[in-house]
Amino acid sequence: MAAVMDIRKILFATDFSKSSGHALDYAILMAKKFSSQIHLLHVVQPVPPLVADLAFTSAGLHTGSFAFLRHSQEHLGAIAEKIGLAGIHVTVHCREGLPYDEIMAMAEEQMVDLIVLGTHGLTGLSHVLMGSVAEQIVRNANSPVLTVRHPDFGN
Repeated sequence: MAAVMDIRKILFATDFSKSSGHALDYAILMAKKFSSQIHLLHVVQPVPPLVADLAFTSAGLHTGSFAFLRHSQEHLGAIAEKIGLAGIHVTVHCREGLPYDEIMAMAEEQMVDLIVLGTHGLTGLSHVLMGSVAEQIVRNANSPVLTVRHPDFGN
């Protein structure tokens, strides 16, 4: 007996990279096919304390963080507009924290049926040093995960 997929809610997480832009096309395609809504998420990582550099003040970090958050929201608005023009209902979320933690939390809170992510296709030392948010999500998510690698990033 074949399983029937009912994909009503898709979580599309973006880091605004070329890989994420490519994965967006797949999220839109899936949303159209299944008449789904998309929860669009970007995670702003907290600015680490820069103890060694006394040139940064608490106020300077806060202003920089606020500007980065505003910039992120502008990018999210442009992506949401693209999704909306495709005739798909979109809800925009911008969170601060660690990408893996926030993506997993959003997936659970919204009870999504599919997570769509771009992947940078890191290998070797880069993968060991940086890890892979996409890989962690694939291993631990309760819902299916579609990872999409941009064709420019190798085989």
